[in-house]
Amino acid sequence: MRSEICEMNKWGILLLCCLGCVFKATSQVDVNLFRNPPMQARPNTYWEWMNGNISKEGITADLEYMKRANYGAAMIFEAGVGIPRGEVDYNSSQWTECVLHAMKEAERLDMKLFMHNSPGYSGTGGPWITVDNSMKQLVWSEAFVSATGKKVVEKICSVLSQKWDITGMRMCWRIRH
Repeated sequence: MRSEICEMNKWGILLLCCLGCVFKATSQVDVNLFRNPPMQARPNTYWEWMNGNISKEGITADLEYMKRANYGAAMIFEAGVGIPRGEVDYNSSQWTECVLHAMKEAERLDMKLFMHNSPGYSGTGGPWITVDNSMKQLVWSEAFVSATGKKVVEKICSVLSQKWDITGMRMCWRIRH
């Protein structure tokens, strides 16, 4: 019995040594590969085109910066809410020229380029979507009441003209002294 245990221990030790060699060989990291990872291993970023405030020079500068910062790809995302309108209208011939320029520059820099399917978040609606079925903004109000029931502070956080009540929630705390 004792010799069988010794025999098993011998094979177990041999197996562990072999596995250790395999793991040691596969855990080696090429320093150059770590410092200069392949494009598919690099981070991607959103690239927001701010309401037509774009130019070919700016596109080149942005992409060259992304390349220096080791990004592998960028996704063009046209955004315009609350941003002053620029000279280049979305989907105009000038805008299309800027997109083509961005594609050529990304190719020159060996980067990938992706595009959002519409300006901003308009892909979630359109003129056929009624106000009742459109996107909503969640707003709230708070009221702080003293122990005597007197309203101390009321804070209303709302900027919309139309409101829908999604739920009524009351939270009460009792403070014990």
